[in-house]
Amino acid sequence: MWPRSNLHSRPEISGDPYYTAVYLGVAQAAFDELRRVVGARQPEGYAQPLAYHPDVRRHVAEMSADLEAARLITYHSAWLSDKEGPTAETTAALYRAKYMVGEAVSTITRTALTLGGAHGIFKTSRLEQLFRDGALGPLHPPPADFCLYNMGLHELGIDPADVLPPLKPA
Repeated sequence: MWPRSNLHSRPEISGDPYYTAVYLGVAQAAFDELRRVVGARQPEGYAQPLAYHPDVRRHVAEMSADLEAARLITYHSAWLSDKEGPTAETTAALYRAKYMVGEAVSTITRTALTLGGAHGIFKTSRLEQLFRDGALGPLHPPPADFCLYNMGLHELGIDPADVLPPLKPA
């Protein structure tokens, strides 16, 4: 997706952007597993599986939209990296993708675990495993706050050298 030779020689990139694709895969796996679970699980006393409940359908639709948006932002950042190489715009796009995928994977895995019900909280549950993995998406380098900080500088055209540190140096 992103050529390693370009990224590791760029000091403005913090962390490995390949993790963006990894967390996108975790989000997709959680989405797929949830669709399987709610399609198969039929609560006792009901004629249809959980997939027929309107709240479940709404949450699945929201997850689908979040997943597709994160995927397209990631594809765009990869395309921009291939087309332009190491530019400020490319760096902002990589941070944007990491932020959006981190937020999406966190939301999707949490929602999947909730909709999966009590069965999903056991260590043997695939949803529980994906939830643990997805919870780390926004924290993995570069973390969400770092991505937002740098995206804000880029979008406002502010030179990082002109910004005061957030904490008083010793």
